Amino acid sequence: MSDHSKPANPNWAGLSIILWLLITIIAATKLAAAPYKHSVFPVYVAGVSDWLAGNHVYVEREGIDLYRYPPPSLPIFSLFYPWHISVGVILWTIVGSLGLYLSAEQLRIKILPGGLHWNNKQLGLYRFMVLLLAGRSLWNAQANTHVGALLIGGLAIGPTRVWLGAILTAMSLFLKPTIISIPMLALVQRPRQIAALVAAAIGIGLILSGPWSAANNALWKEWVEHGLASAGERRAAFRDAWSAALAIVASLSGKIPNLETPYPAGWLGLSGVLALTALATTLLFGQKLKRQSVITLAAFLGTAWFLLVGPAIEPPTYLLIGPWIGWALINRKMGYPQLPLLATIVILMSFGFSGTPTTAQLAWTPALLPLSVALLIPWYLKAIHKINHQTRA
Repeated sequence: MSDHSKPANPNWAGLSIILWLLITIIAATKLAAAPYKHSVFPVYVAGVSDWLAGNHVYVEREGIDLYRYPPPSLPIFSLFYPWHISVGVILWTIVGSLGLYLSAEQLRIKILPGGLHWNNKQLGLYRFMVLLLAGRSLWNAQANTHVGALLIGGLAIGPTRVWLGAILTAMSLFLKPTIISIPMLALVQRPRQIAALVAAAIGIGLILSGPWSAANNALWKEWVEHGLASAGERRAAFRDAWSAALAIVASLSGKIPNLETPYPAGWLGLSGVLALTALATTLLFGQKLKRQSVITLAAFLGTAWFLLVGPAIEPPTYLLIGPWIGWALINRKMGYPQLPLLATIVILMSFGFSGTPTTAQLAWTPALLPLSVALLIPWYLKAIHKINHQTRA
């Protein structure tokens, strides 16, 4: 048979882009048609509306969730406020989806070892995994899409464009301050970037907050009081390591888990121990690894720590693990090859068991997403050394 008669290989890289566009269009259309149904965008609109009217922002509202973001986030959300809510949510979805795609591509090109030279299938797989993990966030207009775009973009370009990377990372922190562990761990051996991030956060925070006034002071106080009041809260929708522990114990006992069970007394201490372990691992490995490998390992460990210990980890938050599991799948033979595959299978299963279990037979399902992250940790620790010696920084 001649070469001309062989069927052409599918253009997986191109198909992944087409799929990304289709999912974005479908999500934007769904949100525009029913902006108040299975969407958190009305929360952002309500927060900005109350802020502009001089009303309390961090209060209960009938029919929608609390506005939980720090005061500098309000001017960011206000960019999408002047439009009709259906138009605003379309713009919000497109900006977030495009930003995440571009950031993931920059991460692949500039940071992930070997990513610049991936073939057609590898490109398609990487983009598909990022999109798969982003799907939940895109579907209900969560800010996690934009948080991921800003954070991943900042990590990707920070080593070569320090101030732009710092600005992007700082903006992500104004939307979700709890992700601070990720850039701090990723940059622990890059003091210049940490200094730029601190300076950018202070400068942008002052700009977005506006001139200091009694009203601004009251707004910040309101946010701090809200944060203190909600510290340690548990929701049935949370999917962190404590959720997994509750689910596994309940499953073994033949019971339905109470996912709103408060964190145990030693949870904060355990979180600190895990953070120190991640820090020590980064510092230990960092003495021997090249730049790309150090940032890859540190950013993954920071992401894993955040997703496993919280706070307020919901399924859409797992968007942040997308690039890291995509990279692990492509390089799975460098570590324990079964683990990235198992993690992917577990993630796919989580889409079929996304709700709170109502029977004892499904008690284990809240453990799926935390388990997927835990499975990747030993793979990264083994693989990063081997890959480090096969790539150039």
